[in-house]
Amino acid sequence: MRNFDKVENDQINRAVNALKRKGVIIYPTDTVYGIGVLPDRNAIEKLYEIKKRDKSKKLIALIADISTINEVMDSTDGSSGDIEILEKIAKIIEINDDESNDSTIGVRIPNNPIALEIIRQSGGIVLTTSANFTGENPVKEYEDLNRDLADQVDYVVHGTNGSSGIPSTIIKIYNNKISIIRDGN
Repeated sequence: MRNFDKVENDQINRAVNALKRKGVIIYPTDTVYGIGVLPDRNAIEKLYEIKKRDKSKKLIALIADISTINEVMDSTDGSSGDIEILEKIAKIIEINDDESNDSTIGVRIPNNPIALEIIRQSGGIVLTTSANFTGENPVKEYEDLNRDLADQVDYVVHGTNGSSGIPSTIIKIYNNKISIIRDGN
């Protein structure tokens, strides 16, 4: 795990606090800047409203490490941690289920230390999409964020993240068949 400097630690703490208060944050990832919330219906609704995003378009669940998804996939012992994660996943799916009747969910582990630490400290799952208004290009640099968007969220992490600027590749695995939904990074 990376040691963060004082400024980075302060930003991580502020972002985590905003998320835990059911707020919306903007933060760097390894691909593009993301806008994210915790798995909470009101926070999710707020994110969709701010971004002007069609509710049929899903959010991606960012996790800090594979053990989170393993717990979801292997939750047969009924421990409270497994149940909590399953409830979070159920909430994620539920927000989109009304519009699309598709209960699939995208899960990704970002390769950005600040994003990973925010995810870890806020409970293990952050729901996200790119930090831009629908129809605008995703941004990879803080300076390129739409100020109208940034003004509507609860906290913006200012970071130099070395983003590629290319959204991640999305694949679908269904009935042991793999298909590419979006070709990216």
